Amino acid sequence: MRMALLIMLAGALGAGSRYAVGKLATRLLGEWFPFGTLAVNLCGAFLLGLLLPVGISTLPKEYKAALATGFLGAFTTFTTFANDTVRLSQQEHWWLTGANVMANVVLGLVCAWVGFNLSNRLFAS
Repeated sequence: MRMALLIMLAGALGAGSRYAVGKLATRLLGEWFPFGTLAVNLCGAFLLGLLLPVGISTLPKEYKAALATGFLGAFTTFTTFANDTVRLSQQEHWWLTGANVMANVVLGLVCAWVGFNLSNRLFAS
């Protein structure tokens, strides 16, 4: 029960953070591309990559679940990414559709890799 409550609390914080970061990215970079969704997905991939090596060895299970599943699960968004991509394709913005898919997938993997390797270097035992 305690783990479920921690996940729900962290999820609420993640959802609020997603809204704030998404709005900020859109305000700074514009609405012509789904920058808000991209920003939260790339930040989330980096943070999960940063958390995993440390979390496996040092964090209690319930805190790791709260951070990874709760906070980062609510912070990042596959569904909005999918909707943004479909919307761009329906508007026949083919270049932007492809760029959105490539940016979220490729840059997301790069961010996760960077976070994972940074965590291993900073916290290597």
